[in-house]
Amino acid sequence: MCRYAFLAVVSAALMGCGDGLAKYPTAKATGKVMCNGQPVPHVRVLFAPMEMKTKTDSGKPGEGLAGADGTFTLSTYHDGDGAVVGKHEVRVDSPPSESHPDFKCDCGINAKVKVTEVEVKASGENNFTVNLLTKQQLGQQMPARMKQGLSKDELRDEMESAAASK
Repeated sequence: MCRYAFLAVVSAALMGCGDGLAKYPTAKATGKVMCNGQPVPHVRVLFAPMEMKTKTDSGKPGEGLAGADGTFTLSTYHDGDGAVVGKHEVRVDSPPSESHPDFKCDCGINAKVKVTEVEVKASGENNFTVNLLTKQQLGQQMPARMKQGLSKDELRDEMESAAASK
């Protein structure tokens, strides 16, 4: 009985993945994370599909881990398959603490803060440079960022990220 329940769960999970891939196709997407002209190694990169006006669900986020040279390849449904075709908010997070406990960076890294927006195209090259602001630059931009209509939570996250380096 347990064997059949397990097979049912696995089958349902596989069908769910297939539906997402068919509904939200991906395109290979790569890039490099930079700070002050230098590559940022080992950070996690997230491409979150932006909601379209006609849809409430815009697809699964693509994720990648930057290598020692700051380059990354995104994966959404399968290893290296890229990101869902369309517009994305790009966010960057610190590397996993268990694998990089001594990680330090002069740039503002916070998974809750949007770094930039990009568009992943169905055909052609999708190679992006993700330029992070230094924590000092983030601090200097706070008044302008407030006028852009960021939520209080987003502003707080940016300020905490900027203050963490001081």
